[in-house]
Amino acid sequence: MSRLRTFRSRILSQIALPLIAIMALVFSVNAWFNYQAEERDIYRHLEQRAENVALRLQHFLQAAETDTGSIADFLGQANKQQLLADKSKLTQLLTLRLNRHPNFYGSAIAFQRFFIEDRELYAPYVYRNDGRIQALDIGADSYDYTDGNWDWWSRAINNDNGFWSEPYLDEGAANVMMISYSKPFGAQLPFDGVITVDLSLNNLPAMVGMDAKRLVLIDQNDQLIYHQNRSLLLQQGRDNWLSDSAENQSFLDLASQGKTGFSHIQDSLGERYLASVAVVPALNWRVVIMTPESELHKAFLKGFIALALSLILFSVILFLTGYVTARRLTRPIEELEAGIMAFGAGNAKCIEKPKGAASEIVTLTDKFNDMAAVLAEREAALLDSRGNRFAKLIDGMSDKSFYCSVSPSGEIVRVSAGAEKVLGFAADLFKRKYQRLFSDNPINELNWQYMDAALQGENVPPHQIEMLDASGAIRHLDVFMQPLLSDQQELLSVEMLFNDVSEQFTAAAWSNAVLESAPEAMLIVDESGQLVFTNSRCQLLFGYDETQMKTMSVEELVPDAVRAGHAAQRAQFISEGRDRKMGFGTDSTLMAIKADGSEFPVEISLGLLPKDEEGKRQVAASVRDMTLELEFAQRIKDSENRFRGLVANIPGAVYRTRIDDTWTMEYISDNISEISGYPASDFIEGSVRSYLSLILEQDKQAMNDTIEQALLAQKSFEVQYRIKHRDGSIHWVHEKGKAIYADNGVALWFDGSIHDITSSKLAQEAIAQSQQQLETITESIPSTVYQMHWCSDTERRFTFLSSACITTLGFHRDEVLNNFDLVAECIISEERSHIIEALSGKSSKGLQWTEEFRYQHPVGDIRWLQAGAHGDLQSDGCIIWNGYLMDITDRKQIDKELEEREAHFRALFDNAGIGIVNVDARGTVLDCNEQFSQYMQCSAAEIRGRSFLDYQPEEDREATRSLFKELVENGNDCLTTEIRLINHASECMWMDLSLTRLKNAKGELNSVVLSMANITSLKQLSQQLSQAKDNADAANQAKSDFLANMSHEIRTPMNAIIGMSQLCLQTELTSKQQNYVQKIDRASKSLLGIINDILDFSKIEAGKLDIESIPFQLDTMLEDLSDMFSTKAADKHLELMFAVAPNIPRHLEGDPLRLSQVLINLMNNAIKFTEQGEILLSISQLELVDERILLKFSVRDSGIGLLEEQRNKLFKSFSQADTSTTRRYGGTGLGLAISKQLVELMGGEIGVDSQFGHGSTFYFTVSLNVADKKVLKVKQEVEGMRILVADDNATARDILRTTLESMGFEVDVVKSGAEAVQHCKNNDYAVALIDWLMPEMNGIEAAKQILANQALPPKVLIVSAHANHELTDELEQLDIAGFITKPISASRLLDGIMLSLGEQGTMPVRHNTSEISQLLLAQLKGKRILLVEDNEMNQEVASEFLEQIGVVLSIAENGQIALEKLTMQSFDLILMDCQMPVMDGYQATQALRKMPGLADIPVIAMTANAMAGDKEMCLQAGMNDHIAKPVEASLLYTKLLHYLVDDTEVRQDADSKQKQQNNDIQSWPNHHAIDVDKGLQLVQNSVRLYQRIFERFSSGQNDIAAQIEQALDDGKVDDAIRYAHTLKGVAGNLYSAELSELARKIEAKLQDSSTADVSQELAKLATLVNSICCAITEWMAQLNSPQLDQTVAIEEVATAGQLNDAVSELLQMLEDADADAVEKMDAMRSQVSESLWQKMSPAVNMVNQYQFDEAAQLIKQLFK
Repeated sequence: MSRLRTFRSRILSQIALPLIAIMALVFSVNAWFNYQAEERDIYRHLEQRAENVALRLQHFLQAAETDTGSIADFLGQANKQQLLADKSKLTQLLTLRLNRHPNFYGSAIAFQRFFIEDRELYAPYVYRNDGRIQALDIGADSYDYTDGNWDWWSRAINNDNGFWSEPYLDEGAANVMMISYSKPFGAQLPFDGVITVDLSLNNLPAMVGMDAKRLVLIDQNDQLIYHQNRSLLLQQGRDNWLSDSAENQSFLDLASQGKTGFSHIQDSLGERYLASVAVVPALNWRVVIMTPESELHKAFLKGFIALALSLILFSVILFLTGYVTARRLTRPIEELEAGIMAFGAGNAKCIEKPKGAASEIVTLTDKFNDMAAVLAEREAALLDSRGNRFAKLIDGMSDKSFYCSVSPSGEIVRVSAGAEKVLGFAADLFKRKYQRLFSDNPINELNWQYMDAALQGENVPPHQIEMLDASGAIRHLDVFMQPLLSDQQELLSVEMLFNDVSEQFTAAAWSNAVLESAPEAMLIVDESGQLVFTNSRCQLLFGYDETQMKTMSVEELVPDAVRAGHAAQRAQFISEGRDRKMGFGTDSTLMAIKADGSEFPVEISLGLLPKDEEGKRQVAASVRDMTLELEFAQRIKDSENRFRGLVANIPGAVYRTRIDDTWTMEYISDNISEISGYPASDFIEGSVRSYLSLILEQDKQAMNDTIEQALLAQKSFEVQYRIKHRDGSIHWVHEKGKAIYADNGVALWFDGSIHDITSSKLAQEAIAQSQQQLETITESIPSTVYQMHWCSDTERRFTFLSSACITTLGFHRDEVLNNFDLVAECIISEERSHIIEALSGKSSKGLQWTEEFRYQHPVGDIRWLQAGAHGDLQSDGCIIWNGYLMDITDRKQIDKELEEREAHFRALFDNAGIGIVNVDARGTVLDCNEQFSQYMQCSAAEIRGRSFLDYQPEEDREATRSLFKELVENGNDCLTTEIRLINHASECMWMDLSLTRLKNAKGELNSVVLSMANITSLKQLSQQLSQAKDNADAANQAKSDFLANMSHEIRTPMNAIIGMSQLCLQTELTSKQQNYVQKIDRASKSLLGIINDILDFSKIEAGKLDIESIPFQLDTMLEDLSDMFSTKAADKHLELMFAVAPNIPRHLEGDPLRLSQVLINLMNNAIKFTEQGEILLSISQLELVDERILLKFSVRDSGIGLLEEQRNKLFKSFSQADTSTTRRYGGTGLGLAISKQLVELMGGEIGVDSQFGHGSTFYFTVSLNVADKKVLKVKQEVEGMRILVADDNATARDILRTTLESMGFEVDVVKSGAEAVQHCKNNDYAVALIDWLMPEMNGIEAAKQILANQALPPKVLIVSAHANHELTDELEQLDIAGFITKPISASRLLDGIMLSLGEQGTMPVRHNTSEISQLLLAQLKGKRILLVEDNEMNQEVASEFLEQIGVVLSIAENGQIALEKLTMQSFDLILMDCQMPVMDGYQATQALRKMPGLADIPVIAMTANAMAGDKEMCLQAGMNDHIAKPVEASLLYTKLLHYLVDDTEVRQDADSKQKQQNNDIQSWPNHHAIDVDKGLQLVQNSVRLYQRIFERFSSGQNDIAAQIEQALDDGKVDDAIRYAHTLKGVAGNLYSAELSELARKIEAKLQDSSTADVSQELAKLATLVNSICCAITEWMAQLNSPQLDQTVAIEEVATAGQLNDAVSELLQMLEDADADAVEKMDAMRSQVSESLWQKMSPAVNMVNQYQFDEAAQLIKQLFK
């Protein structure tokens, strides 16, 4: 450490170090910026990694929640006895779950107490163990999870949202860090149980792809839940992970507040890291990704090396120069230092006198050699005392013993000659072979443990070993080990005594031999102090013989001064039972007394022997005479004092330190007090403080690195660092030192010196700071600062230039410092002489001047520069200029632009098309432009100086003054208004005026700019437009009044027409009369639809059509559309398809009525204008933000298409593509206009893409709320099931594939029946969806081959949009699982698949509930109702409707009569018309509400007013409800039931009617195990197909139980399984869940074991099948009765004659304009071919549009 304190270093420091320090400072600043940039890059990378890991964890936790929720939903719907009670199935379910999710550790299903019969606690648990999955029952095998101590149960069982446990260490899983998620299952509270998943965090690094050393995870409680050091997890790591350093606070703030960010951290081991924090939102965990700061240092060093090389090169040159000079002066001192270092290292006994040295150095050398001689004598004495003498003593004592000495490094350094006598090995050979001489006996292991302890300075007890002698024989030896320590408790050596006890290998002999052969005096005393045994050395030491000593007490060997307390000390030692050492090396000197009475110092080691047979204890003691050792220690101490005096005169502090964690000082000179302020004694052995504690924390790492590098290279080191002085100041020190190494290369200690260099450091820093300040000032100036030395035109140069010169002049300062001409040549020649004259001091401005000139910049352009300088005339006539150079090119350009802009502005001002006036705060005109003077018809000179207000009418001036005041006082920058001005010709003009205030530099008002435009003509036009608007509003109001009156006037007779026709149809009519009345009914309803379209449009125009927001199901709406349009599409042989994106939620909130209205319009148009091809309704998601979703609906057809001009006319009121469209297809032209308005009201847009002749796509967007984000998913047991789709239509294939894959199925698609057959041969499919009508091979033919070619074929579902009796007839003959009609919704598709598999579907069968049961209507009988109506026809219609249901009716012709009747009679309800003479309905209602007892009587408006706002007017008048005319009977009855009958009864009646609906249509077998509704849904409500299924079941399955039993008796288990499998499918077709489940159980048991006992199941099966077959037999008997034979007619194919008769009848009906022609054509459909029907079908649409002539013409062409 003292190298920099040498004379040579001082010389070098005065020359080289100042310059090196300056350069180092510049390089350091550059390196610091590089370091900061590298640190930012690392933080950015860490932040990205942390965010990625947090995102993966978020997905992992969400996946656990989602999967657990799915299983909970499944368990909630599962059968208690069939699944939940079956432990094997639950275990299989949990095992499949772990197989699907390799990151899940375990999963359990726990049930409530006694939920499963005979099981109090039941909780199957599956977990991973050594790569395998194992199972147990927690309730039966582990613990009571319901006792309230287990949060996964107690806090989850009533929490429907699920519960995340706190992270915990699972003791049962080898302390793996776990976290559990639990969710209850069951239909309702109390829930049935809990499903859990355990997640292991131990494999977190592999899961997220991160090195475990760089990853830390902290939970919401600030506990470590993942760390590479497992001992820090949970509470143990909260305080132990990071150190107490203040720099960790920013990181702790980030982690505790749950924020993202980055920071430095330091762990408890002192390792520093760069860390980034990210948040896992699901559980508010914090992910910490960190990297060691050393990586930053390594990256920084790569860039720093290049900078350092140049600095090192320059430094080397300076050092070499100084070194050569200093070497001659410092050689004698360095030679003296080298000699001292060699002596200290043991490489020399003395040092030579340096040649040519000064007398002081010679004297110092002589004194040092004298000290070395004394130390050599001491060492020789020690060696003689400790080693040689003891070895000779041992060898002379016995042939059975020998002595060894071991160095602190563990090497044997001395062996007595006795080793050869005992083992037969010479001393040198024994040293080399020592470790190999031990036998394999385990007792030798203890010897090595004792050796390690002794080398640590610990006392070890005697012990026995086995060694091999030279002949290979085993020798038993007793070993005594004794570590020898210095005063500083450092190990000097370990002394070992080996005693061969092979021949005396008995307990007593061995013990005596050991004691006798011990190198020390040994004695044994009993508890009373009586001497029991002494060896010869003890007798010799104390001067007694053996006989004398046996009669003595141990107190006789103790001096009188301490004898009195000796017995108590002995008793205390025996009670404590711990071995101890006393005397030398302890706090006090212990004395003993000899026989001659003399006292001598001793060291005693005490050991407590085991109890003897009588239970008494004895104490063994070894006694060493320490007289000689104390003498030697005193001599050593005297020598050390002399050494300390010598080193005290050496500059700085000299030290020796041990190489350990704290660098413990063994010695340091007193000069350390001058350096640190603390005495040397404080540092020696770290008694008060360690030297390391004084070093500043910032400098420790660099110091340690330097020393460690020196240790590795075995070289000396030099290092500078700072320490904290005792007075609190900071001192710089220079340390130089070198390690002393053992022979084996192990460093033993450091010797070195420490010097205070604070003053030189401060001087260097002051110089560097001063220079830095100067450079900072000059470099911060944007201009170039220079100093120039000018003597003459030829002798001139720059002495300083700031770095900005490269920008200003275009040259680096090194280029021009000594070459002024380089700059001068770039000055434009016209101006160069002027600048040269100024620099020479000859200009008129003298020694201080400023000039501007042009400069040819080296980049090529000419720039303007400004030069300024101040000169200092020297005595020799030279001038030193200090000045600057500034680039003023931009300023010059700005000045030029300002001049040009001023001229441009003046031109604009004078030629502007608007008037511009500049006035002061009082309104006086300061200036004006030409346009304003033209306005005023006078010159600008006449206007200037006048008040602006003079040009205004008198009455307007006050308003203008207010504007000026507001502009001045309120601080508004700009105001606009309209004013009137009067010019010199007295013409009044309207001006659009803008007032803008101009402010001076202080922000005060300077003037106001008035800019104005003449708007006189616009004012006149505005007045005309206002008048036109008033006229338009009046016209619009007249239109609304007209529509309202038209609505009432049309609906009043319409009410009579529709009502009378409905009443007439309820009477007995002839077929011709019924035909006429039905035509009237259909025509009137068609007219009503047109009126409703017009009124809807009117409501929209008036802005009074409200959009609802109610929950609805998307699939239900699609089912309604399918029901509405599938028949129409099939009639025209169009393929109708629905494509719904899988990610669209099924449950939404919006206005389903208006949404359906738009879709119905678009679907109607698509079918109307398409003759062949397909119609596709597709729904896709455009945007999903929180709970708001934007959907796109599009209807694509392959119809006639549109031209560009036709597309432009769409969406306009009362408009179609062209007039021919109206003639051919009909329609009002309002549909698309209304659709556009409705879509816009729902927050969307509508549009069309079309190509003439190639179809159209109408699309619109709608914004809706998401009511439920659940998507349609299959059950877990069928997830991944393979399904085949066969369809020749590519669009249909894509729709089915996308829909099925979104549900979780694995889907294959083919485009023909032949391909479907081939795929089924090569693959196993559970279900096959096959289109019916495909080219070459249709679906029925394909199904036949599939069912015939496979032993276990897939369930076949036929899919078609063209179902007829031909299809159902063929399906009856095949074992086909079901039939699905197009278009297919997702829920209908899933229902069909699940039902075919014998599972429960998702969508209930829908029933038509429009009719009201007579039983419910009977409750209205006797109710008293007052009808207030002025129209006699309406009175008759209403009377007939009401009297049919037994209502007691009273009629009033107007409101006045109604009030009179109400005063005389009581009524249950009032039906009130709104528009009546005398008193209308509104006035009557308001009046009756004020009458006593009538405030709550129900009043229902029954009016023809259907305009926007009519219903609201009724409610405001006090009415309860509203019915629009014409009145529908069912709607009227529903309203009456609502107000006059309990709603509960209405709902109950509707439910009962829904249950009886199918029985009303058709009777069915009556059996509790058959769900007829579900069965009908499975076959798409095909009555004939369902009948056929029942018949086939009765004939084919009546003895199925006996067939299975017989197959088992014959050993044909496969046949039995096949029978059960077939029965399960057939039961699914019937929709008998009980029968299907029973068949499934039999099949599963036989598959698990061919010898399984299924007798109980077969008995139940036989009973159930027998009862079902009996029910079917009774039902079939009813079907065969004559009454039913009349109901169910068998269709027969018509003959040619019959067809001709039918055509003739049809043509006659068309001639008569008979609307029943539609029904006639439907009846004829079964009598003609499909191709002919396709040509006939357009006639149906023509009749529906009342185009009877066109239809007749088409039929005549087809049947010529």
